[in-house]
Amino acid sequence: MLVGATAALVSACYRDSGGPRPQVAGALPVDYRDVSLEGPHAILDASRFPARYREAPMLAREVAAGRLPPVRERIGRDPLVIEQLHEIGRYGGTLRRAINGPNDIAGVVRFASGPDGFLYWDPLWTTPRPNMARDFELSQDGRMVTLFLRRGMRWSDGAPFTADDVLFWYEDLYLDRRVVPAPSESLRVDGEDVAIRKVDAETVQFVSPRPFPLLVELLASFTDIGGPSFYGRSAMGGFAPRHYLSRFHPKYRSEDAINREAQEAGLLNWAIYLKKRFDCVVHLNPSRDTDLGIRINLSYRRHPEIGDLLGDARFRRGLLIGLVSGGFTYRGVHIRKKNLRNVPRRIVNSQVVKSPANGLPMTFYFA
Repeated sequence: MLVGATAALVSACYRDSGGPRPQVAGALPVDYRDVSLEGPHAILDASRFPARYREAPMLAREVAAGRLPPVRERIGRDPLVIEQLHEIGRYGGTLRRAINGPNDIAGVVRFASGPDGFLYWDPLWTTPRPNMARDFELSQDGRMVTLFLRRGMRWSDGAPFTADDVLFWYEDLYLDRRVVPAPSESLRVDGEDVAIRKVDAETVQFVSPRPFPLLVELLASFTDIGGPSFYGRSAMGGFAPRHYLSRFHPKYRSEDAINREAQEAGLLNWAIYLKKRFDCVVHLNPSRDTDLGIRINLSYRRHPEIGDLLGDARFRRGLLIGLVSGGFTYRGVHIRKKNLRNVPRRIVNSQVVKSPANGLPMTFYFA
């Protein structure tokens, strides 16, 4: 699924000049403009929503034990329904994915937390679609984007997700220069600022001083207003859990008290402490103070090619060993082409294309 979306981006970046199409020596002659890509499609017609919901066996056991409400009561009025590609998935088993090391933050985000923006692109990267928002409108003059949030949506701890979470992010994080030191170019046009206002509990508006139709694309893309899964660590993203993060902001509590907590945690001040608590890579479930971190379980730990430390220079070679021998369920990150010499041809569902952005090889695998 990620591979299809990424390949679609490659296609979108090419410009058809009428000349010969780009080729990479040794690669299969692939032009993604000529390929029918598979990817997830959100169902926007409510009449096609399922009449009843099913859930994982582990959650059904929680319902039977009285620790969770029934699934219909847990899902809001406007669920995000994704049309299946081939079949409904099966519960159980172990999914193994490789990352490049402790600094591969984007790899964790792509896999565990996103996309979490208000909007997102269709699989061909041609049209922004609703995501966290159930719908959106761009005014005729191009100055205002109205987002209609999904009703009944909740944070992982069960707290409601509403327009107040958007306004809290805008007023108490983004506009507070102690937290976000400078305005984002994503919310500026011709040197003037875009404002955010609440209409009601499920509706917010991004209001620009002049026409800014690109704002819709910025909200749908991997930008600092496209969701906090990656940018929460810098207090960006477009929304934030007010009920949780407000306890780390001096507008709502004593600054001295929060600073003491920050220093006890080994941090300089409350602003750094707040952003640390908004780090969605480390704190995927902050309500329970659970650190995801980056936990590596190498199936080939004893293999002499890998080494025992994540920082070992042989680690990338270990990624290829895991790929070739079937140890990873899938791997969707770039690998340098020079490291592919020993990859057997039996991995036929891999492609190497040249990035139109920088000319570097981009390799996608499904193991």
